Amino acid sequence: MSRRAENKMKKYHALSIQNMSKAVAIYNEATKKGEQNYLLLSEEEFGTLFLTPVKEGDHVFAIYAPDEDGFIIGHYAGNIQRFFVTMIQVESGSRRKGIGTQLLEQLRQEMKYFAKEKSIKMDAMEISYFNPVNITWELPDTGGHRHPNSPGVRLGSGAHLFFKNMGSCFL
Repeated sequence: MSRRAENKMKKYHALSIQNMSKAVAIYNEATKKGEQNYLLLSEEEFGTLFLTPVKEGDHVFAIYAPDEDGFIIGHYAGNIQRFFVTMIQVESGSRRKGIGTQLLEQLRQEMKYFAKEKSIKMDAMEISYFNPVNITWELPDTGGHRHPNSPGVRLGSGAHLFFKNMGSCFL
């Protein structure tokens, strides 16, 4: 492996219960700023929601880049054999520098490796309502009405632009 490849690999670490404080802070800051309609989460709630498989046969992919203030979480739903991008966050001051693109690519690589190891077909990484992680959110302009699962990304948001620009690179 080249030194450049080794350095790139060092940028990413498994996100876990033991090292999730920064990820929780980034997530909650985006909520406070109104960038997402999700509810604020404690570390315990974050760990249970994002870092724990939902059902037997599911798998969690959680990656963070501590030096770049970002993380990405994906899930494999074993019962329907589909892969999902659950959450990607980059601290607002670190955006538009390719961090999200690199995190998405790292997630894609980990999912492809997992699929190969388990002899599972991987057609795509989805962003959809069918994600096994039920992220409660508040519907805008409804006085606090809550919905039990995220619809994907808000049209016109930075996340929408990011995924639109990524096109069909999800395989």
